[in-house]
Amino acid sequence: MLKRFKVSDFRVYFSGSNLLHWSAFKLWDPEMAGSGFDYPLQRVFNVGFNIGL
Repeated sequence: MLKRFKVSDFRVYFSGSNLLHWSAFKLWDPEMAGSGFDYPLQRVFNVGFNIGL
């Protein structure tokens, strides 16, 4: 199929940061920073593809 479209290279990728979090700490949300009143940690997803002709 790659030859049909004259593609020499094709790559699909996925990466992420802070995807899952488990904690036994129940006093406040574990995603909140040290004081519990700051912005929560961000969950980041990256998806992409490269096509070489």
